[in-house]
Amino acid sequence: MITVIVSFVALICTSLVIITLAGLHLSFFVDHPLSYFLEFIPDYILIILSTTIIFTKLPAKSWVFFLLLLTIFVVSPIQVNMAEKYKNQLQLNTINIASFNVAQRVEEYKLYEWFKSRELDVLFVQEARDKQFEASAANNLYSSCKPRLCILSRYPITDYEVIDRRALGGWGLFASLHSIKMGKNEIFLMNTHFASISNFGYEFSSFDGFLSKISLFRESKAIEFGLVKSTLRNYVHSNPLIVAGDFNITDRNPQYREYWGEFENLFLETGLGYGSTRIHSWLTPRIDHLLISKAFKTNRTWIDSNLGSDHLPIIGNISLPEERQND
Repeated sequence: MITVIVSFVALICTSLVIITLAGLHLSFFVDHPLSYFLEFIPDYILIILSTTIIFTKLPAKSWVFFLLLLTIFVVSPIQVNMAEKYKNQLQLNTINIASFNVAQRVEEYKLYEWFKSRELDVLFVQEARDKQFEASAANNLYSSCKPRLCILSRYPITDYEVIDRRALGGWGLFASLHSIKMGKNEIFLMNTHFASISNFGYEFSSFDGFLSKISLFRESKAIEFGLVKSTLRNYVHSNPLIVAGDFNITDRNPQYREYWGEFENLFLETGLGYGSTRIHSWLTPRIDHLLISKAFKTNRTWIDSNLGSDHLPIIGNISLPEERQND
C-alpha cells in the first residue's frame, strides 16, 4: 500500500513538472513561486521519479512509464541539431562571437590567448575585473569596459547606454549597449548580466519568507528585462543585434520566452547536447545565452572548455547574408 501511494504521488509530481516544462501552463501551478525554477530540474531526477511506477500494481504501468519517458525526452533541454546549417558557412560572411561570465577569476592574458585561439570577433564578458582589458590595444584589439561588463572586439566599439539597478533599489550595472561597424552595417551589441537569486540573499526565517523572496526575484527580473527591451527599441530599430550574457534562467523559463522569444537562441538552433554553462555538481543549467536578431543566420554553437570560472564560455558562429553586407 505504501509503495502504491508513493508511486501515485511520484506520478502526479512528475506529470505536473513535465506539463509545466512542456509549456502547457496550468496557471494555478506555473504562477506559484516554487514553479519558477522547475526548468533547472535535471532529466535524471524526472526519470528516477517515473521509475517508481514500475514497482507498483498500477494498470498499464509499462505504458505509463514509456509515455513519461517519451515526454521527458520531448521537454528535455538536450539538443540534437544536425549539421545541415554548416553549409551556410561557406556562402556567408561569418562572425565568431562568445559570451563568458569570468567571475573575476580569469586572468587577462588568458582571455587574450583564448580570444585569438578561437578566432573570435566579439567577446561579451560578465563579472569582469576592474580594467579587465586595459592591454587590448597592445593586442591589436578594441575594448569597452563598464563596471563588471566588458566587450572585446576586432572592430572599433561605439558606446551607447548602461543600465543599473538603482531603479530597483540595488547597485551595479546589469546591461550595456554598444555597437561595432562591419562593412556598411552597424551591429548593436547588448551585454547583460541579469539578477541571480543570490542577489536577494539566502537567509529567510520562514517558508513564506522564502516564497516571497522568489516572487521578488521574478518581479525584479521582469523589470530588468523590460528596461533592456525598452533600450533596444529606442536605439536599434532595424540594425543587426546580438544580445548576450548571463540571464540566470534557462530558455525554458516562461519569463524567458515572454521577453526573449522573438530572438534566435544560438544553442537552440545549432547546439548539441545539454550545453550546460554553469558548473555545478548535479545540475546542468544553460543560463548563459547568445541571442541574435533575424538579420543574422546561425551556423554553429558550442560550449567551450573550463578556463577557471564557475561558468563555461558559449561560442557561436553567425553570418550576415551577402545582400545585407552590400546594402
